Amino acid sequence: MKNKNQLEKMVPIRLTMFAWIPIIIWFFLPSLWWTIIIKLLIIIWEIVVFKAAFSSIWYKYEHLGAFISMNVLWFILLLITKSNWLSYIFGFLIVIGFATQFKQIDDINKTIK
Repeated sequence: MKNKNQLEKMVPIRLTMFAWIPIIIWFFLPSLWWTIIIKLLIIIWEIVVFKAAFSSIWYKYEHLGAFISMNVLWFILLLITKSNWLSYIFGFLIVIGFATQFKQIDDINKTIK
């Protein structure tokens, strides 16, 4: 039986996807004059996501803001790299980041029980 005070594991995934989807849109947008407006909206969206990740509402998720910012950085580097082996390294760092965050949530939930 899950305690209602335990932390939800999907929060890091949701915030990461809120950051990754606009980056994918940015990456595949053509370089035309009208896409400047969309790119500015994406920049504003990313600022809001980072501000939300570092806000005090997530104080129970100890390092959520750092997790989101590092995963976004690794994802951007994964998209722009031309080297195959660097892509594997950045993909591995993303997986390790998720595993670390989930392990941290499990450890926090063990102390709540």
